[in-house]
Amino acid sequence: MSWTLSGTIDGTGFDTDIVGWRFTITYGRQEPSGQPNPTQLTATVVSSDPAILDDWQIGKLVELFSADTGYTTQRLFRGAITDCQWDGHRLQIIAVSNGLGSLNRTVMNYTGIGGGGRFDQLVQQMITDSQLAGAAPGWSNPFIASSEAFAMLDIPDQTAVNVGQFISGLTASEPNGFVAEQFGVSSGSPSFFVSAYFQRNPTPIAGSIDLSGYTAALLDGWTATRRVADKVNSAAVTWSGGVAQYSDPTSVSTYGPYAVSANTYVADSTQAEYLASRLVQRNLQPFWRLTGIRLDMMLLSPADRALFANALTGELVELPELWTGAQTLWWLEGFVDSIGYSNGAHHWVRELFLSDYDQTAAAQQWDEVTPTLVWDSVPGTVTWNDTELLEL
Repeated sequence: MSWTLSGTIDGTGFDTDIVGWRFTITYGRQEPSGQPNPTQLTATVVSSDPAILDDWQIGKLVELFSADTGYTTQRLFRGAITDCQWDGHRLQIIAVSNGLGSLNRTVMNYTGIGGGGRFDQLVQQMITDSQLAGAAPGWSNPFIASSEAFAMLDIPDQTAVNVGQFISGLTASEPNGFVAEQFGVSSGSPSFFVSAYFQRNPTPIAGSIDLSGYTAALLDGWTATRRVADKVNSAAVTWSGGVAQYSDPTSVSTYGPYAVSANTYVADSTQAEYLASRLVQRNLQPFWRLTGIRLDMMLLSPADRALFANALTGELVELPELWTGAQTLWWLEGFVDSIGYSNGAHHWVRELFLSDYDQTAAAQQWDEVTPTLVWDSVPGTVTWNDTELLEL
């Protein structure tokens, strides 16, 4: 097998080829709402030697790397130890990324960001200002994943705000808006990935991953879930000038109210009305979510394993058809890696958290419409308002 796992603690390598080592990496989020969580590493090793405690001390920097012969080494994790537990026989440590994890511990004053701006630009500025103040050491400047955000925001000056919490609150103002962590290659620095509305388009800027040919690598145990709790038929969106409301009277009359509200910094009434209508139209019928999609990473080709090793929240994943008529395109929201060593080899299984493509995909733009499309081929049941098939 050409794949190897390596790790460092405060820059010094440690042996991962030890029976009893178990690494669990939790990345992203489980569903397409809110802000991804800081990446967390849990590492466990069987050891009765007290000397091991000298190496694994709170505050030390831990990194893990994935390498395939002939391909660029990928960083799987970078963060500081926050917890250490030892019972005389087994050591367990928890480390949290010093990217989003650091932003969640940073308090800042933001001035001069009022007067309007796009979600992605404002968030990029906030993170950069935080980094200048010492947050996220060793992380490169954030980059914008999408060339165009949906909403213009009007944010008043902020005093003594928690950076991570404030950015999380801003995601209500931008469909598909979030900040994810990208750990990158071993030779570079990890970075922040700022995503906005149009990132989730038919050709995602973050790229796409085709797993449709890896039926044997998909392990049993997946679950598709659809919940009435996800149903929305009435929405109220607070914006800088008031409240925009939208509801589906037929659904409310039939099923009763399933109402949600969102507090935003949106500066335009039309955009606020669109946000309210989108919340309802995209969630009138709950979509499927997939959990328990466990992928044996050791059964992927070296090229695909290297590609998928550093997967991001918001990437498009193509799966085999899991049941007749099932969706094959899904958005990756997060994953849990389970890596261990036994019988002379490493084992790596990645559990994926996936959401339905149609639930959060951006509306198609006029310049993305195929030139061969004719009106006669458009189904008579289509309404632009409900499907957002096209928008100016």
